[in-house]
Amino acid sequence: RGLYNNMKTFNFENGKAICTIKYKNKKFYGEAQCHPEDKDFESERVGLHIADIRADMSMLRYIRDVELIPAYNTLNHLCNSFKNGAKYDENSNEAKLVRKQLYTIKKQLCAVRKELAHLQLELTVYIKDKEKFYQHVRKSRARGQKSTIALT
Repeated sequence: RGLYNNMKTFNFENGKAICTIKYKNKKFYGEAQCHPEDKDFESERVGLHIADIRADMSMLRYIRDVELIPAYNTLNHLCNSFKNGAKYDENSNEAKLVRKQLYTIKKQLCAVRKELAHLQLELTVYIKDKEKFYQHVRKSRARGQKSTIALT
């Protein structure tokens, strides 16, 4: 995470959270909007957390699709071109270097895909758990209100 800057803002008027990540002169945005039914629980922290995950996912998709996949395909093509050459030597420094780079990019690509899947799961579970919590608190409030109303 040392390669990018992260800026978070929350608008209390409309309940919108925005996270902006700057990475290699590119900007990636994550946004979260408080659901109208959840206005009673509107939280800057919750919104910014969701927006932050979405911005991270946006940046990782860019890294995967624009940086890693093209680099992998290019090096793979180069490696295959070497193999088809008449003077190809699998043990040459050039061949070893290309294979090492290909392996490194493949590992990075796998790591990014794994992190994207992890973030998607984290976001899904976070939202689902948040909703369960809100429903629990609403039920507790309703029970407390009924007993208070019944006493008066």
